[in-house]
Amino acid sequence: MSSQLADWVRARRQALGMPRQSDLAHRMGPGVDPNYVAQLETGRVKVPNQPYLSRLASALGTTQTEILRICGLIVDEPDNTVQTVDAEEWRLRTLARELDSADRALLLDIGDVLRRRHEQPAPPSTGTHG
Repeated sequence: MSSQLADWVRARRQALGMPRQSDLAHRMGPGVDPNYVAQLETGRVKVPNQPYLSRLASALGTTQTEILRICGLIVDEPDNTVQTVDAEEWRLRTLARELDSADRALLLDIGDVLRRRHEQPAPPSTGTHG
């Protein structure tokens, strides 16, 4: 179960002369378990959680923005603007990436139902004004 982030983290770690996942965990600082790095490199962690994001960026000599771009949470638009996502959208995208295709299709169906519900005009008011 690999992902673009997993492949990038592994390649970047090795390019920086860290042959073991524990080397990256150590460089990220106290309390980072090498198992977390293993989860990043196997794709089990799709997006680093906020406490580890800055530490990972620093350890790999890059920015948080670049990591979020690799995760698909920051998108460069054709007009050279940058689109970012808020925390709720981040959670939704992370959830969608972790689902299998059948569950992802179900999530999309739910989204379509919610969108149609919000597009319908409100029923006319039947209350009296007095």
